[in-house]
Amino acid sequence: MDVLYPEVDEKTLGLIKISLFRIPKRFREDAFQEMWVAHLEGRCPINAIGDYGDKEALHEGREATHALFPQDGSWDSLSPLEHIKIEQTLSSLALN
Repeated sequence: MDVLYPEVDEKTLGLIKISLFRIPKRFREDAFQEMWVAHLEGRCPINAIGDYGDKEALHEGREATHALFPQDGSWDSLSPLEHIKIEQTLSSLALN
């Protein structure tokens, strides 16, 4: 089976490296795959990397926020310490 490798100039290669560097390491392998698929589909691979990193970071933030809130809606049963923990976690997510 023949493998198609993209022909890119130095400028594009530099932009790809910068795009991959800007997203967290845990997303880089998947972002690279997204870049490859985008290239094969004729889309901009650099945008695909950034879009994938943004999408995963948003998803991760939503999961973290969702885990903090009580599933049964029982806010009154939370202790003051739990309220403080939730506020601290939400403020740290807002800073990232």
